[in-house]
Amino acid sequence: MKFAVSAVLACLATIPSPAQAQGMDAQQALRLFMQVAQGRQAIGLSVLQRDVFDASELSVIDGDTFGIGCDARGKNCVEKIRLKDVDTPETHDPKCGPEYQAGLKAKARFASLLRGSVRIERLGPDPHRRTLARVYVAGGEVGEIMIREGVALPWRPGGRAKAERIAHWCGPGNW
Repeated sequence: MKFAVSAVLACLATIPSPAQAQGMDAQQALRLFMQVAQGRQAIGLSVLQRDVFDASELSVIDGDTFGIGCDARGKNCVEKIRLKDVDTPETHDPKCGPEYQAGLKAKARFASLLRGSVRIERLGPDPHRRTLARVYVAGGEVGEIMIREGVALPWRPGGRAKAERIAHWCGPGNW
């Protein structure tokens, strides 16, 4: 019991102020706390305070999102990062077969770009509690590269823009 109490106190002492946590919400803080307490997470809150990572520390989730500090299955990430102003085809809930195939291609290209040193410019949270960010590698800004190569589109808000993106991947009227 003495170890459990001291582990809890040690973990609580590492929780930074909201400014230091760079947008970490209560759910992320609790998840990180539990991982540290269970001995699964030794990196502590330094993940949320760093902006440069080795690609081996990242887990690609889909064509425009990756995680940091994830478990071996790529789940329970300390932080999820979504590319700002970039939209790739869906793989989790595609509207058509071609969108799913294009989503797999985008995910593979995203993974291939995240090599070596990766710099993250955090810009704040999105409505799904992911961190919006611009991500840089030796070849430039990842989102710009993916848009230029045609595996992603610029993200714009609104229902009409969403319909246009789906029509781009699925064809007009095919979804």
